[in-house]
Amino acid sequence: DLFSLYSPGDVYITSITSGTGFTQDPTDYTIYFALCKDVIGYYNHVKELSPALQQIEANGNCRQNQGDSNYQYCENKLDTISAGSEMGKVGRLQGNFDFGLIDISKTNNFSNPQRYGFRSLHVQCPYDYYDAANKEKFFNLITRNDAKQCGEVMQDISGTAQGNWFYSTARAYSGSDWDKHLSLAYDNKEPNVQVVSTGGTFTTAGTWKFTPQNSGQTNRNFAQVTPDGNVYCYEATGQEGKILIQLTSAAELKIEKQSGT
Repeated sequence: DLFSLYSPGDVYITSITSGTGFTQDPTDYTIYFALCKDVIGYYNHVKELSPALQQIEANGNCRQNQGDSNYQYCENKLDTISAGSEMGKVGRLQGNFDFGLIDISKTNNFSNPQRYGFRSLHVQCPYDYYDAANKEKFFNLITRNDAKQCGEVMQDISGTAQGNWFYSTARAYSGSDWDKHLSLAYDNKEPNVQVVSTGGTFTTAGTWKFTPQNSGQTNRNFAQVTPDGNVYCYEATGQEGKILIQLTSAAELKIEKQSGT
């Protein structure tokens, strides 16, 4: 099924990108729209553009992505869309879509910012930018029971295991590198649970959830794991095997999936 997607406010359409073969649907669109000079929202995995946005795309300055003929980028001359106007449709086979916000005046302090693209460095919770009534309405739909309703984008704690890790020269902003990503962080929905979230490389892609411990070497809180020479073991309820982690320096770790407990 397809569902209509509307503009969250009076916005300027800055760019529309399209790609083929990224999901199980034939074509995906990403719409970037500015609320002001520093604040830019985006919808990703849009399956169809509204007639108004089709016209904006047709009039845009479009080009193919260098080295990738399946990707097209169209820059626009700040065409305006009114609040509540249909921008396109989402759903189809994928079902979900992305709604995000970039605030250029704020920067996420990742331990290794060179790994990240512009969007990740400045991404914020979009619901924080609504008026109080709408913010409360949206947060009431999110099943998280603490003050950080959107979760935390940046969880890096330098010198510890907590945060994002990358295999070899992998980058956070490259979709082709997803299988080389690793995150040792708090779960986005359960604030008291930590997760070993892996894109692949040392084991199959997936998540290992556990309750962090403040002592010992089993399921130890990531923020307390340092380059101390110890090997730490992580086990998840209902999943076979264990994951071993050792920090060899403040910026490098060893990780391995093993069988057994």
